[in-house]
Amino acid sequence: FGDRRWAPEDRTDHLCGLIQEYVTELGGRRPTISLVVAGQETALRTFEMPELKGAQLRSAITFEAKKRLPFPALDCLFDYRVRARVVREGKSLLRISLIGATKRLLGENLEYFRRLDLTVSQVYCAYDAIGQLLPSLPDHNDVGHYALLNVEPTGTHLSYYHGANLEFYHLTGVGSSFLSTRTDVSRFEDFAELLGREIQNSLDYYSGQYSSQFGDQVYVYGDLAYTDDLIELLDDKFGFTFRRFPVEELARELSLPEALRDGLPVGLATAAAALCPQRLANLLPDEQVRRQKEQLVNRLAIAGMVAFAAMLGLQVMADRSETRQLERQITQVQ
Repeated sequence: FGDRRWAPEDRTDHLCGLIQEYVTELGGRRPTISLVVAGQETALRTFEMPELKGAQLRSAITFEAKKRLPFPALDCLFDYRVRARVVREGKSLLRISLIGATKRLLGENLEYFRRLDLTVSQVYCAYDAIGQLLPSLPDHNDVGHYALLNVEPTGTHLSYYHGANLEFYHLTGVGSSFLSTRTDVSRFEDFAELLGREIQNSLDYYSGQYSSQFGDQVYVYGDLAYTDDLIELLDDKFGFTFRRFPVEELARELSLPEALRDGLPVGLATAAAALCPQRLANLLPDEQVRRQKEQLVNRLAIAGMVAFAAMLGLQVMADRSETRQLERQITQVQ
């Protein structure tokens, strides 16, 4: 929104207008809408637990969520996915990826779609969804370690992956708004210096806690993905290679149209949610999940009734045809 000061209601009206315009142009009759959330009001926890099934597993993870998530249980929603099954000391364990977000954050983002009477099918954590794009890259390694960097106005988002699985993410207070308050020629160098220290601290923590085999490449996406000066400065100053997320390779792998390729690094999280090949942790409120299931059942019931009516009509027509044929045979016999 540039330098303008938007009142909350004006901002909401503007975003609703943009969403409606996009859905009208590209959504079709019944679009499947995926929403992504990120930032300080989201959290990731990974852990292992004994292999359970069904309601027992859900109950055990609910217990773990209350202990592990940094938000009060009544103020957040969470979901999980089973990343892998492992065996340790003869015991079968599940490796769980638990994602949580505050109800305030989810409610604020879902409100835009509620106003437009649009149904959101799933709400993903942006960092988790982006990881599902990594296997589409030609040089992807299922046991490799990857780092992604997104510089937003209010802060920088760093996320780390093992294969396609999100392991850790870190948010810093150094954002691109620093650049908007400076006009001197050294602003990029000062910003790169500040940002580099944050990145180095984050990488050191990740390498120490999660892996000692982290590679030397960091992919850049988001608002500054096309700021080549900054990427080159970061690349020159530190022992890591910074490069724009390779959308050319990704677009080729996914057969994306040319019109979508230029904006892909900027809207990477949005693209990831739309292209996601598997079920991730879904933060959609339970009430909306139930409503969608009811709507699906109703649609299937209506479709079933239409199909039954069509079959009944065909049967009646067949019966009438058989009756006319019998009448003609009787007439011939007479």
